[in-house]
Amino acid sequence: MTASYRMREIVEKTGENKSTILHYIRVGLLPEPVRTSKNMAYYPETYVELINIIRTMQSRFFLPLHAIKRILGFIGPNPTVDRAMHMHELLYKMEYAAPDDLDRTYNREELLRETGMKSGELANLEQLQLLVPFEKDMYNTDDLVIAKSLMKVKENNISLQSLDFLPDLVGQLVAKSVDFRDLSIKGLAEEEEWEITRFLSGNLIGFNNYLMRRFLYRELKKKCKAGSVEVDQ
Repeated sequence: MTASYRMREIVEKTGENKSTILHYIRVGLLPEPVRTSKNMAYYPETYVELINIIRTMQSRFFLPLHAIKRILGFIGPNPTVDRAMHMHELLYKMEYAAPDDLDRTYNREELLRETGMKSGELANLEQLQLLVPFEKDMYNTDDLVIAKSLMKVKENNISLQSLDFLPDLVGQLVAKSVDFRDLSIKGLAEEEEWEITRFLSGNLIGFNNYLMRRFLYRELKKKCKAGSVEVDQ
């Protein structure tokens, strides 16, 4: 039988104050306790690790509670800090941010100012799904870099609408990857399932980037040969 504790015991084990714990319950970060009467409730032992995860995500990455809630939703019934760290890496890793910019965020007005875009241009990028922020009207350094790159595409008289094949292809690739993951973990125990998920999520993006570069090289090589231009091996 899963252990459970009174609120006083949870406070003692985690060092968190009662009002904060109750707030976490209200916003859905912690599961509802088992209430045996109006003034009596028992809290699952997972509270101890969940509160540790919340504290770690806040102190290390300054994540808002809604972002932490998203991470907790992915790490299964046996939450650990290690799993939460992996999901943070998968969901929130930034490809283009310098170390000093990892925690930098921009609201809509700030992004428009930094990029020189008009509000309608930003709305168009989001409608085309060429710019996909994690939160509505909240952007990070990756969003800033990509937005600037997309504006350079436009400045070169290339229609951004002509890039609408990218979100479609990426969406198909992601769906296939998730199907592959689901097939790979079928019938496995929860711990084995998590290890496979961690391996695949950490490597499929790398595999995709590798194949993208190699396939691009192969296609350009064909074009060059057709034009009688030699390409080194």
